Amino acid sequence: MLGLWPAIQLQESQNGEVSDSDIMQRICAAVKESVGFVVHSPKVLQLMLGNALVGSVATMLLYLLQARLPVMGIPDGLLGPVLFLLGLSGTLGLQIARLTGRLRYRLVVVLCGTGVLTGTLLAATSWLPAVLAGGFLAGTLDDLMDVCSDVILNEMIPSSRRATLVSVSSLVFSFVMLAVAPLLGALFSMA
Repeated sequence: MLGLWPAIQLQESQNGEVSDSDIMQRICAAVKESVGFVVHSPKVLQLMLGNALVGSVATMLLYLLQARLPVMGIPDGLLGPVLFLLGLSGTLGLQIARLTGRLRYRLVVVLCGTGVLTGTLLAATSWLPAVLAGGFLAGTLDDLMDVCSDVILNEMIPSSRRATLVSVSSLVFSFVMLAVAPLLGALFSMA
């Protein structure tokens, strides 16, 4: 309730009207600028792709576990708390990220990528404790890598382009998720 009062006081800025053609020109300019930056900065694109790959596998794994856990014997009344605990795995990853400052980013990527893959394979087994441990491991390492990637990405991107390129990073995640979802679905349908 305390936050409601400041929220009610918010108002639109009075900068004047903006025409539709002006908006389209600004959108086109932002898209061209972002594409140009990414094309001329392959390390930025590699970072976005790597982070998206690890993140999409871990995210899709939690979606699949939501459907798989009841089939494995988790009662409907416990599904919510179990998924909540799996979601808290990211909090552990955020805390671990504070300790990785001295590690090279490439090592963090290898460790997190390998860990998420291991977690996914554990979650594809038929033994419930391994499934839960795999989901927790993947969630922890996904958020760890996400924080480390965001720090590096923010150092690589000029502040004037940051908002747009963070949106591009989210778009890359969505495209990678489109490829990962059917692959993980196939893996879990075999399990």
